[in-house]
Amino acid sequence: MLSDVSGFKASEQDAKARRATERLFEIIGEATKRALQSDSNLIISDAPKIIEMRNRIAHGYDAVDTAVLWNTYKKYVPQLRQEAQQLLDAM
Repeated sequence: MLSDVSGFKASEQDAKARRATERLFEIIGEATKRALQSDSNLIISDAPKIIEMRNRIAHGYDAVDTAVLWNTYKKYVPQLRQEAQQLLDAM
């Protein structure tokens, strides 16, 4: 169930873009973990899954599946971005 198959295929073949995407997911996961440690009342959708993905990428528990990264980016990152902006606006 890949959204934008041509975009996925292009990203899958571009190692530099793939690694950059993995790094961004690591940063997002670490930031989520630290934010929740700082304020456990924050509401971040799917926070445990975000942190788990970060750990899998950072520690290599499994091979990173490009399709999973792509689907996560297309399906969940827009909502996470919106929630992050709301948190920043509330500060």
